[in-house]
Amino acid sequence: MIIAFLVMGDQLLKGTVQSFYQVNNYEEVTSYLWVGHTQNYGFLFGTGVNWPFFVRWPLLYLLPVLLQFYFLKLIIIYRFANFRRLLAYTLITTGLFGNFLDRIIYGHVVDFISIGPRGSLSPSFNTSDIFIVIGAIIYLYLRVMDDLKDEANPLTIK
Repeated sequence: MIIAFLVMGDQLLKGTVQSFYQVNNYEEVTSYLWVGHTQNYGFLFGTGVNWPFFVRWPLLYLLPVLLQFYFLKLIIIYRFANFRRLLAYTLITTGLFGNFLDRIIYGHVVDFISIGPRGSLSPSFNTSDIFIVIGAIIYLYLRVMDDLKDEANPLTIK
């Protein structure tokens, strides 16, 4: 339910951006924050656009689907056990699904936020990317904390 709500919000923002901004047209919000519209045909800041189809297709379409199923499985496993893990998995799944939906609907990911000084070629990103990064940070933090607990108590069996 939360995933659906967040994905709908993400898609609404992206649709609004496409309605109000032409492609590659950005408006300055502050001296380091820009809002506009970029079409990302690659992944991770547009890398891989010129890669051969047999390399690019699995990375852009197959891998996100497999990761979504993996994180959905983890959401089901941890739905009552650990809220922080559930939050991390939910955010990552939401971001993966939001960007995957863009690729299915538009053939590219709609990016609309850019951070950097005027005239710089700073990468663009979107709310799905933010969800993935925040979820990954939470996940990595929890992994580090688990590892530190294991080091403090070496007799713990996983």
